[in-house]
Amino acid sequence: LVEPNLPEELYDPEIKGRITEYWYPWGMRDIPYGWDVALENVTDPAHVAVAHHNTLANRYRDPCPVEMRFVRKSTNRGGFKFQFRSLWTTPERLEEEMVSTMEFRPPSYHRVTTELPSGACITVVNNFVPTKPGRARQISSKLLITGKNGEKAPANALGYKISEGKLPNWLRHILQPLFVHQDLVFVHHQQAILQKKQRKSGDTWKQSYWMPCEADKSTVALRRWLDRNGGIGWSPSVCTEVNAVQDMKLLFDTYSAHTKKCATCSKALRNITRVQKGLKYSALALAFAGISNMSVLPLTSAAVLGVAAGVTSKLESL
Repeated sequence: LVEPNLPEELYDPEIKGRITEYWYPWGMRDIPYGWDVALENVTDPAHVAVAHHNTLANRYRDPCPVEMRFVRKSTNRGGFKFQFRSLWTTPERLEEEMVSTMEFRPPSYHRVTTELPSGACITVVNNFVPTKPGRARQISSKLLITGKNGEKAPANALGYKISEGKLPNWLRHILQPLFVHQDLVFVHHQQAILQKKQRKSGDTWKQSYWMPCEADKSTVALRRWLDRNGGIGWSPSVCTEVNAVQDMKLLFDTYSAHTKKCATCSKALRNITRVQKGLKYSALALAFAGISNMSVLPLTSAAVLGVAAGVTSKLESL
């Protein structure tokens, strides 16, 4: 078996002691598009400003040119690595001292690192594992490293603030769909449209994409790597046709995509459901006891019951 790709910092004795976060926020989610399309999405640094409006960016102020250069040229075994800088004009985005790099290591490892001169850095790690044609599982984490003299890791990746300190796992998982869902529908339909066009006319990404900007270098590098190395050799019995799902509830079904497979969220859902049932029985007992409707206890129980019911409904619907 081939060893999985992991951040090399984990094995560097000079850095290992400065790692403040890596194992804590691991996340998993099944996504309704293929591993190649998922990699293409995160390899494009310019998409964040437009696709992730009001979570990481503002699509009306933040889009700007991106300067990119190869740190490591593309190879079949090694993938590629870019250094890039966004030429923002908005004052809050100006991070002149920060250096950002993006790396793809075959077959599924992708990372974005933003580093300060002190050596303090933040790295967003993504692994996209193919599960079936047009579907993949995203396994992601965040690596925080302090500077050589203990300087705090930056709270920005790609220049966008993503770190607000440690949050409980269950809260991280509830908030994650706010980000993932923003470009999910677009990417899901894009892969279906491109496949249909290729099967009908023979047009590949070279004819379907118009990529005149410097920010497109990483997308071109990934697509060329895929052309050289091929995709997934699915079994002949597997249907490889990708059809777009029109039902938004199915696309945004986080219970199936994450909650029922996640130990943290499944436990939270069970606990909240038990609390909800307990409060329901408590409210009934108080009612049968003949306590006045204006009493504080029934009102408090009703309020807590309402909150518990709302949280349970949220977890089930996510």
